[in-house]
Amino acid sequence: MRIPTGKAFRSVSPSPREEGGTLAKVAKAAYHAFQANITVARGFVELHFMIEDLLERGGQKTIGVMMRLGQRMIKLAGIDWREIEKLVERQFAVNIEERQRRIGKAELERQAKDVASGFASELESIFQRVKPVATAYERGLLEQALVVAVSALETYIYDVTVEATGKNKYLRDGFTSKLHENFRYSHLAKARGDVAAALGEVIADSYKFYDVQSTRKHLKVLLRGSTPLDSREIQNLLINLLAYRNLITHNAGIVDKEFKQKTGHRGKVGSPLRLHRDFVSNYIKIAEELVASIQHRLEKTRA
Repeated sequence: MRIPTGKAFRSVSPSPREEGGTLAKVAKAAYHAFQANITVARGFVELHFMIEDLLERGGQKTIGVMMRLGQRMIKLAGIDWREIEKLVERQFAVNIEERQRRIGKAELERQAKDVASGFASELESIFQRVKPVATAYERGLLEQALVVAVSALETYIYDVTVEATGKNKYLRDGFTSKLHENFRYSHLAKARGDVAAALGEVIADSYKFYDVQSTRKHLKVLLRGSTPLDSREIQNLLINLLAYRNLITHNAGIVDKEFKQKTGHRGKVGSPLRLHRDFVSNYIKIAEELVASIQHRLEKTRA
């Protein structure tokens, strides 16, 4: 599926209720928490890149960049790096010759074999420890990046709903019928008598995040007008994102028929999901733009 650019979100027309009146009281705590979680998701993607660079290119684009920087700094100081290498080689040869004269060639060769043998066992130990890292590289990192992005999106919409409806009566009034149906004394007790917080949590619990149409209807009331999810393109994208998340968390990333039907994925049923960095990065970007759009609309909403 083609992933749209941020223009798909900026094209959402502002609500007529964004003109005149008092601005909604909406802090940025939920938004900042979302950004922090998205940073973690992006960290998984970057870590995937670093491991790939180490395994396939010997670290040319990561560690190699730092090494070249160090070499350039040495050159800037007027030091010839090649002369340093030659000096080290000469010193190493001198040390080996001196040691051979002192303990004899046979003993030196025996010690070298012992070192090689010990090194081989250490390499085997390292290999056994690296195998789980390889698995994480091949699948885990990018899969978890998607899971974190979806969880961050879900948490943001919930938390910003609690705050926005709790602090702004005119936003809460749009959910009056749901409050009449769902509000119980237990909600008030759980909120320790904070009526606004209790009402906000009831409203936040009144829609189903994994049902895109339910989320769209919820946002339509919360934003008092059009929403990013009014776009069929954005709806399909979110449906795909949720399908990937569910496959990863509920089926260990193994492709099944339901996933193929929802996403049009071409992989075989029973095969592990294969993700690409650009694909995951684009979905993370979409989640960021969706949240930024919701936050902007809420902050511009007026009574």
